[in-house]
Amino acid sequence: MSVMERMIEDTAYEYGLSLPTVRKLLGLCEGLRAEHGDAWTHRDLAVLVERAVLDLEPWALEWLEASRGDR
Repeated sequence: MSVMERMIEDTAYEYGLSLPTVRKLLGLCEGLRAEHGDAWTHRDLAVLVERAVLDLEPWALEWLEASRGDR
């Protein structure tokens, strides 16, 4: 198992998310980094996830539900 795959599994377990959802969030982060370098912020990611929630994308709804459990 690669280091990246292990990190994805550990993150999924820690936050109570599925592997596809963690991969989607990681892909969004990589896309932001490609587009903006290291200048992107967590607010940029939050806007993308919020838009995905409004579009009822399953991975975004899963992330939202898991994040509610942390409060």
